[in-house]
Amino acid sequence: MEETIVSAPGKIILTGEHAVVYGQPAIVAAIDRRIRISVKRAKTKQKYAGFVKYILDKLAVSNQVRLTIKSDLPIGSGLGSSAALATVLVWALQPKASLIEKDKLVKAIEDHQHGKSSGVDQTIVREGGFLRFQKGEFKQIELTIQEAILIDSGKPKESTGEMVKLVAKKNYAAEFKQIGQLADHWQPELIQENERLLEKIGVVGGKAKKMVRQIESIGGRAKVCGGGGVKAGSGMLLAFHKDENKLLQLIKQKQWQYMQVNLGAPGVRYER
Repeated sequence: MEETIVSAPGKIILTGEHAVVYGQPAIVAAIDRRIRISVKRAKTKQKYAGFVKYILDKLAVSNQVRLTIKSDLPIGSGLGSSAALATVLVWALQPKASLIEKDKLVKAIEDHQHGKSSGVDQTIVREGGFLRFQKGEFKQIELTIQEAILIDSGKPKESTGEMVKLVAKKNYAAEFKQIGQLADHWQPELIQENERLLEKIGVVGGKAKKMVRQIESIGGRAKVCGGGGVKAGSGMLLAFHKDENKLLQLIKQKQWQYMQVNLGAPGVRYER
Protein backbone atom coordinates (compact mmCIF):
# COMPACT_ATOMS: atom_id res chain seq x y z
CA MET A 1 0.00 0.00 0.00
CA GLU A 2 1.40 3.37 -1.04
CA GLU A 3 1.00 6.22 1.41
CA THR A 4 -2.40 7.92 1.18
CA ILE A 5 -2.97 11.35 2.71
CA VAL A 6 -6.45 12.79 3.17
CA SER A 7 -7.57 15.99 4.88
CA ALA A 8 -10.96 17.37 5.89
CA PRO A 9 -12.09 20.63 7.52
CA GLY A 10 -13.85 21.35 10.76
CA LYS A 11 -17.06 23.36 10.77
CA ILE A 12 -19.12 25.86 12.67
CA ILE A 13 -22.90 26.04 12.68
CA LEU A 14 -23.96 29.65 12.20
CA THR A 15 -27.54 28.80 13.07
CA GLY A 16 -29.53 25.59 13.50
CA GLU A 17 -27.92 23.72 16.41
CA HIS A 18 -30.22 20.95 17.70
CA ALA A 19 -33.15 22.27 15.62
CA VAL A 20 -31.60 20.66 12.53
CA VAL A 21 -32.09 17.23 14.16
CA TYR A 22 -35.84 17.94 14.07
CA GLY A 23 -36.01 18.93 10.41
CA GLN A 24 -35.31 22.65 10.66
CA PRO A 25 -32.75 24.28 8.33
CA ALA A 26 -29.22 25.07 9.42
CA ILE A 27 -26.56 27.37 8.01
CA VAL A 28 -23.09 25.90 8.34
CA ALA A 29 -19.58 26.81 7.24
CA ALA A 30 -16.37 24.83 6.81
CA ILE A 31 -13.37 26.37 8.58
CA ASP A 32 -9.69 26.45 7.70
CA ARG A 33 -8.71 24.13 10.57
CA ARG A 34 -8.29 20.56 9.32
CA ILE A 35 -7.61 16.96 10.25
CA ARG A 36 -5.00 15.20 8.12
CA ILE A 37 -4.38 11.47 8.07
CA SER A 38 -1.58 9.47 6.51
CA VAL A 39 -2.20 5.77 5.90
CA LYS A 40 0.37 3.21 4.83
CA ARG A 41 1.00 -0.49 5.22
CA ALA A 42 2.75 -1.56 8.42
CA LYS A 43 4.98 -4.61 8.71
CA THR A 44 3.55 -5.45 12.12
CA LYS A 45 0.11 -5.22 13.72
CA GLN A 46 -0.70 -1.83 15.18
CA LYS A 47 -2.80 -1.10 18.26
CA TYR A 48 -5.50 1.55 18.21
CA ALA A 49 -8.04 2.55 20.82
CA GLY A 50 -11.23 4.51 21.30
CA PHE A 51 -12.99 6.15 18.36
CA VAL A 52 -10.24 5.23 15.88
CA LYS A 53 -10.46 1.56 16.84
CA TYR A 54 -14.25 1.64 16.45
CA ILE A 55 -13.93 3.11 12.94
CA LEU A 56 -11.31 0.57 11.88
CA ASP A 57 -13.52 -2.26 13.18
CA LYS A 58 -16.52 -0.76 11.37
CA LEU A 59 -14.55 -0.68 8.14
CA ALA A 60 -13.23 -4.22 8.74
CA VAL A 61 -9.69 -2.96 8.15
CA SER A 62 -6.69 -5.04 9.09
CA ASN A 63 -4.74 -3.50 11.93
CA GLN A 64 -1.62 -3.89 9.83
CA VAL A 65 -1.88 -0.27 8.72
CA ARG A 66 0.00 2.66 10.16
CA LEU A 67 -2.05 5.78 10.76
CA THR A 68 -0.57 9.20 11.41
CA ILE A 69 -3.20 11.72 12.44
CA LYS A 70 -2.57 15.45 12.74
CA SER A 71 -5.39 17.72 13.82
CA ASP A 72 -5.91 21.47 14.14
CA LEU A 73 -9.34 20.83 15.67
CA PRO A 74 -9.95 20.70 19.42
CA ILE A 75 -11.97 17.61 20.36
CA GLY A 76 -15.46 17.99 21.79
CA SER A 77 -15.76 21.72 21.18
CA GLY A 78 -18.49 21.80 18.55
CA LEU A 79 -16.18 22.09 15.56
CA GLY A 80 -17.04 18.77 13.90
CA SER A 81 -13.90 16.86 14.89
CA SER A 82 -15.65 13.46 14.94
CA ALA A 83 -17.20 13.96 11.49
CA ALA A 84 -13.86 15.13 10.11
CA LEU A 85 -12.01 12.15 11.59
CA ALA A 86 -14.62 9.67 10.37
CA THR A 87 -14.50 11.22 6.91
CA VAL A 88 -10.72 11.17 6.48
CA LEU A 89 -10.54 7.57 7.69
CA VAL A 90 -13.33 6.38 5.38
CA TRP A 91 -11.89 8.26 2.38
CA ALA A 92 -8.36 6.99 3.10
CA LEU A 93 -9.25 3.36 3.83
CA GLN A 94 -12.09 2.92 1.32
CA PRO A 95 -10.80 4.91 -1.67
CA LYS A 96 -12.58 2.76 -4.27
CA ALA A 97 -15.99 2.95 -2.58
CA SER A 98 -18.65 5.10 -4.21
CA LEU A 99 -19.61 8.43 -2.71
CA ILE A 100 -22.92 6.93 -1.57
CA GLU A 101 -21.12 4.06 0.16
CA LYS A 102 -18.67 6.43 1.85
CA ASP A 103 -21.52 8.64 3.05
CA LYS A 104 -23.38 5.67 4.51
CA LEU A 105 -20.29 4.58 6.42
CA VAL A 106 -19.66 8.06 7.84
CA LYS A 107 -23.36 8.39 8.78
CA ALA A 108 -23.27 5.07 10.66
CA ILE A 109 -20.13 6.15 12.51
CA GLU A 110 -21.66 9.54 13.40
CA ASP A 111 -24.87 7.86 14.62
CA HIS A 112 -22.78 5.62 16.86
CA GLN A 113 -20.90 8.61 18.22
CA HIS A 114 -23.84 10.97 18.74
CA GLY A 115 -26.88 8.70 19.10
CA LYS A 116 -28.80 10.58 16.42
CA SER A 117 -26.97 12.66 13.85
CA SER A 118 -28.70 15.03 11.46
CA GLY A 119 -26.04 14.54 8.79
CA VAL A 120 -25.15 18.23 8.72
CA ASP A 121 -21.60 17.78 10.07
CA GLN A 122 -20.60 15.08 7.61
CA THR A 123 -22.13 17.03 4.72
CA ILE A 124 -20.22 20.27 5.35
CA VAL A 125 -17.01 18.31 6.02
CA ARG A 126 -17.45 16.59 2.67
CA GLU A 127 -18.61 19.57 0.60
CA GLY A 128 -16.83 22.52 2.22
CA GLY A 129 -17.88 26.15 1.68
CA PHE A 130 -21.16 27.44 3.10
CA LEU A 131 -24.31 25.31 3.09
CA ARG A 132 -27.98 25.53 3.87
CA PHE A 133 -28.88 22.06 5.15
CA GLN A 134 -32.32 20.63 5.87
CA LYS A 135 -33.56 17.04 6.17
CA GLY A 136 -30.56 15.63 4.33
CA GLU A 137 -30.84 18.10 1.45
CA PHE A 138 -28.32 20.88 1.00
CA LYS A 139 -27.33 23.71 -1.30
CA GLN A 140 -24.25 25.88 -1.51
CA ILE A 141 -24.85 29.49 -0.51
CA GLU A 142 -22.84 32.70 -0.37
CA LEU A 143 -22.39 34.81 2.76
CA THR A 144 -20.58 38.09 3.26
CA ILE A 145 -18.96 36.88 6.51
CA GLN A 146 -15.57 35.38 5.69
CA GLU A 147 -13.88 35.28 9.11
CA ALA A 148 -14.93 34.37 12.64
CA ILE A 149 -13.61 34.57 16.16
CA LEU A 150 -14.18 31.43 18.23
CA ILE A 151 -13.79 31.68 22.00
CA ASP A 152 -13.33 28.57 24.11
CA SER A 153 -15.89 28.41 26.95
CA GLY A 154 -14.40 25.09 28.05
CA LYS A 155 -14.79 21.51 26.90
CA PRO A 156 -18.25 20.14 27.76
CA LYS A 157 -18.46 17.20 30.14
CA GLU A 158 -21.35 15.90 28.06
CA SER A 159 -20.99 14.39 24.59
CA THR A 160 -23.04 15.76 21.71
CA GLY A 161 -25.13 12.60 21.91
CA GLU A 162 -25.89 13.23 25.56
CA MET A 163 -26.92 16.81 24.81
CA VAL A 164 -29.23 15.62 22.01
CA LYS A 165 -30.88 13.20 24.45
CA LEU A 166 -31.22 15.96 27.05
CA VAL A 167 -33.01 18.23 24.59
CA ALA A 168 -35.26 15.38 23.43
CA LYS A 169 -36.75 15.02 26.92
CA LYS A 170 -38.88 18.16 26.46
CA ASN A 171 -40.98 19.70 23.72
CA TYR A 172 -39.14 22.61 22.15
CA ALA A 173 -41.00 22.65 18.83
CA ALA A 174 -41.67 26.41 19.02
CA GLU A 175 -38.03 27.22 19.76
CA PHE A 176 -36.83 24.88 17.00
CA LYS A 177 -39.11 26.63 14.51
CA GLN A 178 -37.77 30.03 15.57
CA ILE A 179 -34.18 28.83 15.21
CA GLY A 180 -35.03 27.46 11.77
CA GLN A 181 -36.50 30.81 10.69
CA LEU A 182 -33.16 32.48 11.38
CA ALA A 183 -31.58 30.37 8.64
CA ASP A 184 -33.58 32.04 5.88
CA HIS A 185 -32.19 35.52 6.57
CA TRP A 186 -29.05 34.84 8.58
CA GLN A 187 -26.69 37.69 9.41
CA PRO A 188 -24.31 38.30 12.34
CA GLU A 189 -26.85 40.61 13.99
CA LEU A 190 -29.08 37.57 14.66
CA ILE A 191 -26.46 35.80 16.80
CA GLN A 192 -27.90 37.25 20.00
CA GLU A 193 -31.44 36.05 19.22
CA ASN A 194 -30.07 32.63 18.32
CA GLU A 195 -28.18 32.41 21.61
CA ARG A 196 -31.30 33.21 23.65
CA LEU A 197 -33.17 30.40 21.92
CA LEU A 198 -30.33 27.97 22.62
CA GLU A 199 -30.45 29.01 26.26
CA LYS A 200 -34.20 28.33 26.28
CA ILE A 201 -33.70 24.75 25.11
CA GLY A 202 -31.15 24.27 27.88
CA VAL A 203 -27.85 23.63 26.09
CA VAL A 204 -25.83 26.59 27.40
CA GLY A 205 -24.07 26.30 30.76
CA GLY A 206 -23.53 29.03 33.34
CA LYS A 207 -19.91 29.72 32.40
CA ALA A 208 -20.76 30.24 28.74
CA LYS A 209 -23.76 32.44 29.58
CA LYS A 210 -21.55 34.71 31.69
CA MET A 211 -19.03 35.02 28.85
CA VAL A 212 -21.80 35.81 26.37
CA ARG A 213 -23.17 38.57 28.63
CA GLN A 214 -19.70 40.07 29.00
CA ILE A 215 -19.33 40.16 25.22
CA GLU A 216 -22.79 41.74 24.90
CA SER A 217 -21.87 44.39 27.49
CA ILE A 218 -19.30 45.85 25.07
CA GLY A 219 -21.71 45.77 22.11
CA GLY A 220 -20.83 42.34 20.75
CA ARG A 221 -22.76 39.12 20.22
CA ALA A 222 -21.89 35.49 20.86
CA LYS A 223 -23.49 32.06 20.78
CA VAL A 224 -22.52 28.44 21.20
CA CYS A 225 -21.89 26.84 17.82
CA GLY A 226 -22.12 23.12 18.60
CA GLY A 227 -24.02 20.73 20.82
CA GLY A 228 -23.35 22.83 23.92
CA GLY A 229 -22.93 21.65 27.50
CA VAL A 230 -24.32 22.58 30.92
CA LYS A 231 -22.22 20.81 33.56
CA ALA A 232 -19.00 22.68 32.73
CA GLY A 233 -18.04 24.36 29.46
CA SER A 234 -20.26 24.66 26.39
CA GLY A 235 -17.58 24.37 23.71
CA MET A 236 -16.67 27.12 21.28
CA LEU A 237 -18.55 30.41 21.18
CA LEU A 238 -18.98 32.17 17.86
CA ALA A 239 -18.34 35.85 18.70
CA PHE A 240 -18.91 38.94 16.60
CA HIS A 241 -18.38 42.69 17.07
CA LYS A 242 -18.50 45.47 14.50
CA ASP A 243 -15.28 46.76 16.06
CA GLU A 244 -13.19 43.59 16.22
CA ASN A 245 -10.47 45.30 18.25
CA LYS A 246 -12.90 45.85 21.14
CA LEU A 247 -13.70 42.15 21.17
CA LEU A 248 -10.03 41.17 21.03
CA GLN A 249 -9.27 43.55 23.91
CA LEU A 250 -11.94 41.88 26.05
CA ILE A 251 -10.64 38.43 25.14
CA LYS A 252 -7.11 39.37 26.17
CA GLN A 253 -8.31 41.11 29.34
CA LYS A 254 -10.25 37.99 30.41
CA GLN A 255 -7.42 35.71 29.21
CA TRP A 256 -9.83 33.60 27.21
CA GLN A 257 -8.50 31.05 24.76
CA TYR A 258 -9.61 31.83 21.22
CA MET A 259 -8.92 31.24 17.56
CA GLN A 260 -9.54 33.27 14.43
CA VAL A 261 -10.69 31.19 11.49
CA ASN A 262 -11.46 31.73 7.83
CA LEU A 263 -14.83 30.44 6.65
CA GLY A 264 -15.75 28.62 3.45
CA ALA A 265 -12.77 26.23 3.41
CA PRO A 266 -12.66 23.35 0.89
CA GLY A 267 -14.12 19.98 1.87
CA VAL A 268 -12.46 16.58 2.11
CA ARG A 269 -9.66 16.02 -0.37
CA TYR A 270 -6.95 13.56 -1.27
CA GLU A 271 -3.55 15.20 -0.87
CA ARG A 272 -1.64 12.13 -1.99
